[in-house]
Amino acid sequence: MIEKKKVPPLPITLNNQQTAAPVIAPGHCRIIGKVIAISPEPEAGATGICGKVPCRAKIKIQKILGYGHSFNQTLAIDQEVNAYFTFSLQPTAKLLPNMTTPLSGLKIGSSFQADISPSAEMAGTTVPWYQVAVYQIP
Repeated sequence: MIEKKKVPPLPITLNNQQTAAPVIAPGHCRIIGKVIAISPEPEAGATGICGKVPCRAKIKIQKILGYGHSFNQTLAIDQEVNAYFTFSLQPTAKLLPNMTTPLSGLKIGSSFQADISPSAEMAGTTVPWYQVAVYQIP
């Protein structure tokens, strides 16, 4: 009988200067992006926040930080994509006072980090859209 060697488990401890990055959800890509254009009009016919303030923008991908399982799109640095911001591009403190962590708002030239996911195509377009729920300012 062959004797099996005992192999110690891989260390997963982190020193005080490192933090573990949160897991990227399936179907999402974590990026650092920059807002390059904002659709100035709220969505016609929308009943939620996006019927009151702009939620659509064109963003430029500055860095790809990782992919979640089953993200089936190909993205590249410097690629420009359409983004739909679920909670708007405006600061959310007054718009959504019950939001646990208010978002600061984004404007043209703002850089942000977010997990994006493919969204249903906007009516009348064939260009893909990506949904952004929450974001952080790096």
